Amino acid sequence: MENINHSGIIERQFNAFVKKVLTNRHYDYISRQKRRNENYMETSLDSAASEQRLKEDMFLSFYLYMDGYHIPIEDETLYLSLESLEMKKKRIVVYYYFLGFNLTEIGAMLGLKKESVKVYKSKAIRELREKYKSFL
Repeated sequence: MENINHSGIIERQFNAFVKKVLTNRHYDYISRQKRRNENYMETSLDSAASEQRLKEDMFLSFYLYMDGYHIPIEDETLYLSLESLEMKKKRIVVYYYFLGFNLTEIGAMLGLKKESVKVYKSKAIRELREKYKSFL
């Protein structure tokens, strides 16, 4: 039987937690974008819909601006952790977890091999975890 130390278990659990948070933020962003597009396509200016959009925008206090994308981030600690990453790693994390691109597409956009993107993504998640812990 394999002997696993407690810190290794904690590290894997936190890694899974960060990935889950990023995935959930991505899905939240996509659903919010769909709702906004539906709301903006309304022909009448409904005051209730306008108030709802205003409340949603006030709730989102942090935006990550990258390559023409405006990505809302609700968690200040996650925002600060992402901002502190090197640009290439930040792009890979944002493209993968927030915008839903796969590794091959990210590699094509950044001029990297799929395997390189995978390595950068792993390093970025590791750094993101450490930075996230340091902000807590």
